[in-house]
Amino acid sequence: MVSNRPPIHEFRDRVLATEKLLGIFIKSCDSASIEIIGTRTNLDFVVLDLEHSSYTYRELHSCILAARSCLLSVVVRVASSNSEYVSQSLDGGASGIMFPRISGPDEAEYAIGQTRFENGTRGFSLSHRAAQYGSLTEEQFVKHNDSNILRAVQIEDAEGVNKAEKIATTNDVDLVFVGPADLGLALKAGAGEASDLEMHIAEVGRSSLRVGTAAGIYLSSAANLDEYIELGFSVFVISTDQAILAAGVNSFITEFRRQI
Repeated sequence: MVSNRPPIHEFRDRVLATEKLLGIFIKSCDSASIEIIGTRTNLDFVVLDLEHSSYTYRELHSCILAARSCLLSVVVRVASSNSEYVSQSLDGGASGIMFPRISGPDEAEYAIGQTRFENGTRGFSLSHRAAQYGSLTEEQFVKHNDSNILRAVQIEDAEGVNKAEKIATTNDVDLVFVGPADLGLALKAGAGEASDLEMHIAEVGRSSLRVGTAAGIYLSSAANLDEYIELGFSVFVISTDQAILAAGVNSFITEFRRQI
């Protein structure tokens, strides 16, 4: 399959325009699997999950390069807003950064500041892939970084839900993303009911919709996708490379067993 994806530098614009976009989490740290996805599917983007996997610097850069080689937008979810991988990911040419566990606008502002030169704290250099190894001028690179990088924050607790509208209106937050697993655990820890999870998810979607900020969510499958779209969600990370691999193998095994 030959991909007809838009240019990767337009990824942030597509998110801001609330285009319906589909991605998956990549947890295997394997660049070849990303190349296969990029060249044989029309997936919109992948998210390298540095929060729950064991990427090294070399693996991170190899995976970003693999995605870029086939015009596949690549977002990096770091472990925290203090992660050294924020700078490494952006230097390597990532399309965006996703910050987990953001509970309020101050945390969001601090996290976003790590990605910006103007009104931010991002360290400057031109000697890396994102700056075309010095081919870009200082002005060109600063403009590209500050204007084209997607900045996403995850809401994963009740406090974040309560402050969702303020988080969504924090300067340069492009995408508010719900992590249902962590949010569900946080609600249980707070003696919440199981039904509270969907109510809280809906509140994030509605809050983002009210202020015009894109909203995204992780889902294990595409079941009931229309309900989340109606709530205002437009960016979907559905499943992981590990789960998709296991499902594919199990499907093959089931077909094999049926015929013997």
